[in-house]
Formats: sequence, C-alpha cells, structure tokens
Amino acid sequence: CLLYAGNTGKIAGVVVDAETGEPLVAVNVVIEGTRLGGITNPEGRYHIVNVPPGTYSVRASMMGYQTMIQDGVGVSADLTSNVDFYLSPAVLDIVPEIVVTAERPLIRKDVTSSISIIEHEEIAMLPIESPFEIVSFQPGTAIDRRGIHIRGGRDTEVAYAINGASILDPIFSKAAASYDESAIQEMMILTGGFTPEYGNAQSAIVNVVSKEGGLKFQGEIEKRFYLPLEILWMAADDAKKYDTGFNTTKLTVSGPSAWTDRLRYFISAETSEWDDWDPHVYVLPHQERKINQAIWKITAFPKGNLKAYFEGLFYDTEFYVWDAQRQKIPETFLKYDRTSIVGVLGISHMINNDSFYEVSLSRFETKFHVAQPGKWWDFSKSQEWNT
Repeated sequence: CLLYAGNTGKIAGVVVDAETGEPLVAVNVVIEGTRLGGITNPEGRYHIVNVPPGTYSVRASMMGYQTMIQDGVGVSADLTSNVDFYLSPAVLDIVPEIVVTAERPLIRKDVTSSISIIEHEEIAMLPIESPFEIVSFQPGTAIDRRGIHIRGGRDTEVAYAINGASILDPIFSKAAASYDESAIQEMMILTGGFTPEYGNAQSAIVNVVSKEGGLKFQGEIEKRFYLPLEILWMAADDAKKYDTGFNTTKLTVSGPSAWTDRLRYFISAETSEWDDWDPHVYVLPHQERKINQAIWKITAFPKGNLKAYFEGLFYDTEFYVWDAQRQKIPETFLKYDRTSIVGVLGISHMINNDSFYEVSLSRFETKFHVAQPGKWWDFSKSQEWNT
C-alpha cells in the first residue's frame, strides 16, 4: 500500500485598498512565527504554499498603509485557506495595526471529496483512549469488536497513514499501531471521492498529521488512573467488579533547541496498563493489557527555505483476549504481542514562492505474535492442531 497524501496546505487571497477597492501591488504577506510568506502580484493576489497544518496569524504590510493582522487562520493539509486583506491608507507608520479574527468558511470550494477534518483542539476534548476512535464519531461509521466499519465496508478496507506513510499491517489489513492524541496536529478522514494520490482503500482513508516543535518551550505531563469506587459510594466487594485497573502516564515536550531556533523538537511518550482492557458487565479475569509508545519529530532549518526532518513512532503492546471456551482454564488464553516501528526521514525545499518539492524515505516494520504463554499459535492451522 502506497499513500502519497499531502501533509501541507496553502494560504491564498487578495489585498485591496479599503477605500477604492483597487488591488495593491508588492504587499508583504507573512505568516508570523514562521519563515513563510509571499508578495502580491499586479492583480493584488498572493499565495503561500507548503504551510504545515495549524492555526496562524497572517500579517499584511505595505509602506503608506495600515498593517493588518488576521488571527486564527486555520490551515488544513491538501486544502487552500482564503485570506483577504483590506488595507486603509496611513500617512504615518505610528498608526496602530489592525487585528481581526478570521472566520472558518462554511463551504470549502476546493473540497471535491467527502472529507472530515478534526483538529487537535477538538481531539483533546473527546473522551477517547486511541485517536483512531475519532473515526467512530463520523457519519456513516460503525464500530464493533472486529474494528471500525465505514460506509458499510469491512474493517480491512480502511487505509491508515501517518504523514502519508502507511501503517497498515500487510497481513491483516488493519492499523498496526496506535498514536497518542497529544501528538496529532490534524486528522483527515476521506470517505468518498478519493483522488488518484491515494490507493488500496475502498471504504476510507485516515491520515494523521503530526505536530512539530515551535519557537516556545512547552511541556505537559498527564496521569490518569481508576479511582476506587468504594471510597465514594459502593461497597468494596461490589466495586471490584468494575475496577479495570486502568493506569496511564503521558509526557509531552516540544520547543526549540537550547543552541538555536533552527532546530526544533517534539517528543511524546506514554505507558498504560489495564487489568481488563475490554470490560463488559463486569471486569473479566486474565484480560491484562500494556501499551508503551514513543513519538518524536526533529525539525531543522539549515539555511534559507530548506527544511529537514526526522520523525518516528515506537509502539509496543501485549494483551489477552477473552475466550469463553477456555474460561475454566484461563492460563491457556491467547496472548497477543505486537511491536511496530515507523521511521521517516525527509527534506522540503521551497524553490520560490510558487513551487516546492519534498523528498522522504520511510520504513515501517511490525511484528505480531499470538500464542498461549510459552507456546506458539499458528494461524495457518486448525484450532484442534493448535490445542
């Protein structure tokens, strides 16, 4: 499965005189906090390409006119955000700049497929354990024990990618790794009308765009665990029926290097465990699960409009699956072990204001082992053989 999903967006618009409506030439339009910008042409139009997804402040300035800033400009991968400016003449440079808040358009004219875009602010507010659970909130989606079904298709007909690099298990055609929601800048879900850049998917495309380090240091630590219900209102014996033993710790840090802002980093690590990871009415025995994962992205700006990056994902999990036929001998339950590693090395170069190119090399490795503890389980054999 090869996916060449776009991971950057575009800002475009027109700059005109607020009094006459005439287009303004040679206006500087820049994205604050970045090295990206453009200059208006004789028709007053400009565009800025290769913009990472996110929310920005865009500034338009010109000698003899009042500077204008539009805050809250959202940029999505593969899409164009339209930002127009209306500058008022100003005799003196001491005239204060105008700051306005951009509005998200109700209709995206450049969207030709069925697409849902979930930004990191929305993801942070959702009650989810895995970011791929976000897909289950979308129209036309159903979820069961087998997985996620979109538009009535099988769970194996959905393609998953991180920054365009596939993380689809080549044997089972399912996502071979999860992804910490705190490391997601944006998630795009395409459910119809795919363009030719996508392939090997019949129901949907799920592409995760990861975060990058910014110009300011940021850090966050999160600890979540099960609160024993007996200290609230339940008797201890009853509370144990519902205690899943959930316990997770997450750490996220990002920012510029201590030596130069041309080198930035984003690192996220998580460790989680459950006594029963898939509870129903009561907590079931021998349903332990552990997850350890780390996500990192190192971004460098060696010179000019050249950008280099190295990002990776390490995901390791082990868990048991309840088997009613073996409930009297839980020591024979099957243990699932999976380890997945993703590495992406790439460069992005802005040739001029109109064009850029990106070259990336990615490697995806996954190992999956299913067996009774201390034994092997062969999927190619019958259950009697394995027993």
